[in-house]
Amino acid sequence: MLLAVPLAIAVENVADLLGSFVFLAPFIFGIAGLVFASFRGRKTWRRQMELWNEAIPVWSELRYCHRDGIVFRNPDVYFPPAATKQFVYDEARRRRAHPRAMDGGRSVASGF
Repeated sequence: MLLAVPLAIAVENVADLLGSFVFLAPFIFGIAGLVFASFRGRKTWRRQMELWNEAIPVWSELRYCHRDGIVFRNPDVYFPPAATKQFVYDEARRRRAHPRAMDGGRSVASGF
């Protein structure tokens, strides 16, 4: 009898503890997930900002011809306005991989 009361109290406390864990587990795992996502997001954000900073000079070199409805950098490199974002980021990645490489007069007439 003396062991039954403490054992019953312990079982009741374990049940309360498990019940509390069931209600607190989503909160605990949610906070842990946010912390993990924050660290992962910072790395992604930093990488995107580096690419953005490299894409700005490419974008500033482009011109738009209203008469022909094209975007161009020089007479040999032109494309439709819808392909501008793709061209700018591809060119920024290419410049990152080969900093001294020039365009070589290739035509980027995707969509024409």
